[in-house]
Amino acid sequence: MGQVVRIDEWLQRRGRAGAALSEALARLERTVRRLDPAVRKAAGDDGSVDPRVETELLAITGAVHQGRADEALVRAERLADLLEHPASRRHQR
Repeated sequence: MGQVVRIDEWLQRRGRAGAALSEALARLERTVRRLDPAVRKAAGDDGSVDPRVETELLAITGAVHQGRADEALVRAERLADLLEHPASRRHQR
């Protein structure tokens, strides 16, 4: 049978590595809050987004599910920066 794991306790047991992971997850959460409105602005009237944006969102999700928070963070920050940049508005639907 499975065991319930409290993330805060698990991170504490991991020590320094856990602290780094915790910071990466906190940054990732802040970046996702930036991405949400940026993706909404980039979406077409039907809710669709550029296939490149969709691919990057799927890659971010996959990295999170595979426990690669650092990779997800780098991808999410890069995408948020691109979507928030004034020049990107020319290419939005």
